[in-house]
Amino acid sequence: MHEVLEERYEILEEIFGNTYYNRGNGEVLAFCPKHTHRKRKLSINVRKNAFRCWTCGYGGQKIFTLLWDNANKNQRKRYLKTLGIELKQTEQIKRVELPEEYVFSMKFKSPVAMMVEKHLYDEMGLDPEVVLQNKIGYCESGFYAGRALFPSFDTKGDLNYYITRRVDGGDYKKYLDCAAEKYPIIYNEIFVDWSKPVIVVEAVKAHLKHFRVPNVIPIMGTYMTEEHKLFEEIVIRNCPVVFIALDKEAKRKSMDIMKKLSSYNVDVRLTPLERQPDQISTGEFLDRLMESKKFDKDDMLRERLLAL
Repeated sequence: MHEVLEERYEILEEIFGNTYYNRGNGEVLAFCPKHTHRKRKLSINVRKNAFRCWTCGYGGQKIFTLLWDNANKNQRKRYLKTLGIELKQTEQIKRVELPEEYVFSMKFKSPVAMMVEKHLYDEMGLDPEVVLQNKIGYCESGFYAGRALFPSFDTKGDLNYYITRRVDGGDYKKYLDCAAEKYPIIYNEIFVDWSKPVIVVEAVKAHLKHFRVPNVIPIMGTYMTEEHKLFEEIVIRNCPVVFIALDKEAKRKSMDIMKKLSSYNVDVRLTPLERQPDQISTGEFLDRLMESKKFDKDDMLRERLLAL
């Protein structure tokens, strides 16, 4: 335990600089970042992981707020690890490559291309600019023949995942993904701005339908736990607010995600939806986001019971 306390102190010294550490009671004194004072008035207890400024009142019973307000991503991860909170997201090992049969241009008016266009523009309600930005294409032949293909790109612009959707009327697997794990990637992370609110949706089609709304991120039908990269980034980057806008049938999943994020001091809110996010206009989607409610623990318990 002594080594853990020393490590916490070293991290705080790195964050605030010029601190004083009383090892007897585990108190670290630092200059408060909220105001200017000639004395160290910010008291941080590395045993209890609570903090308070005795001048301005800045404080809390959990260390999360202090880290989120003042530390960088690496410092937060290191301190959380001393608390036994080691987020488990791992790097994706398997390299993802587009199938050789993938076609990006829609100018070839083949039967498959026309079916893809009909699906994208008429059924999904996308416009050509969104299709172009997302490099949505299709396959005429091969394993993914008769399918629209929706690629995903990481922050460097490299392909990290793709899903396909059958459009030729065949009955073999409506959706077929690439052979890669979902949890180590964030779909289209290249478009994410972590300084803005994050909107979690279930399906890629909702992400594309409301593509012009910043940070609509799909979890692709999975549960979002501490093992998922999206969960880690939300926590470590201190997102200003997270909206949970999953499909209306996924109430229990929404409650589980909210509970987990709330335990990390994330401001998380539930968006009321009577229809699937991809079945409403972007204007209506924005209206529903404005109606989102921040749930406390009692609210979450009540909603989970109603969802049973």
